[in-house]
Amino acid sequence: MILNNEILIKFGMKIKQWRNENSYSQVDLASEVGFNISYIRLIEAGQINISFLRLLRLSKVMGVRPEELVKDL
Repeated sequence: MILNNEILIKFGMKIKQWRNENSYSQVDLASEVGFNISYIRLIEAGQINISFLRLLRLSKVMGVRPEELVKDL
């Protein structure tokens, strides 16, 4: 059984990987999505469970379907 924190860590790693592959800083991503920079840091560190609506906003800015962000977690 995978613990919830492992899922959040894997999710955060996906966000960070996408951000790095697309030459976004944490500040850039936070600004585009409308999140605070510290919130992006918490997501990438796997320390926060984001809401569904925030997942939708994040996926829209990233140009991916929401299910792609949670696939294989």
